[in-house]
Amino acid sequence: AGVRGGLGAPRLGEALFSSRHGLLFWNPAAWIGVVGLARLARRERTLALALAGSLLAAVAVLSGVPAGASGPAAARRFAPLLPLLAPGMAAALDGLARQAARAPGRLLAAAAALLVAWNLLFMEQYRTGEVPRDSTVSFVAVAENNARLVSRLAGSPLAWPANWAFAARSGLPAERFDLLAGKRLPADAGGAREIDVGELSQDAALLLEGWSVRHPCGAGACRDLAGTARVVAPLETPGAFDLAVQAEGEGVLEASLNGVPLGSRPLTAGGSVVRFPSGERWRRLNVVSLSVAAGGRARVDRIRLEPRGGAS
Repeated sequence: AGVRGGLGAPRLGEALFSSRHGLLFWNPAAWIGVVGLARLARRERTLALALAGSLLAAVAVLSGVPAGASGPAAARRFAPLLPLLAPGMAAALDGLARQAARAPGRLLAAAAALLVAWNLLFMEQYRTGEVPRDSTVSFVAVAENNARLVSRLAGSPLAWPANWAFAARSGLPAERFDLLAGKRLPADAGGAREIDVGELSQDAALLLEGWSVRHPCGAGACRDLAGTARVVAPLETPGAFDLAVQAEGEGVLEASLNGVPLGSRPLTAGGSVVRFPSGERWRRLNVVSLSVAAGGRARVDRIRLEPRGGAS
């Protein structure tokens, strides 16, 4: 089973900020127009309100329509909206030009602050060994590493402030927003959802801490629990499910859903499906935690969400 992403209708926040559908993510210059609309409102309030209202209405409509693709191709459908931002861009650039003429030192100070921040990030790369200490390094590699450091610390700037709100609401790192926004676990014919642990196309987005490297598992791959392992289960809508874990090992497997214990079940060396009936209602974004009691081991192949009462 895969993780649906890019082909479904994005939610409003995803339509603006996600790396799969985001208007502002793929067109960061549009921020100039958004900020400029506030400046334009000081001089031409009616025009600014009309432009802002039209922009919000168009984004709301498009956020309810399947994108048909992901990445830049999905963001292109917002291209007809960009003229609505042109007056705001003009107002913002006019204000910037006036500020530069009136107090150029402020712009120079801002540029200097960015250079200092860049250098601090570069020094962090040097400290952690991400760049060689006694050889040359390409600018592209430095820029890529700096972007990774910023994303790790505060999430991708292209998704601010949506990734901050996501982190505050979910308790997950802000950088996880870029991987999860726009993704859902698809339902099979019976309404169940499945996570194939060890499938690289899913693991980067869904697996959190506590998992080992991949191990051969039949025709596919599995991962061992290395302490308490957590996995994210994004759903299109909340629902009622029981948890089923296909795993093999020794000892007792314990599970919890969004911090609420679901109980413990014994593991078998030959492998089996370990089920945890759940009285909890699953949210749109869920975190499942798995652990094995001291002295035991567990190798997980698949995690299924089975409609409550329909598990077999």
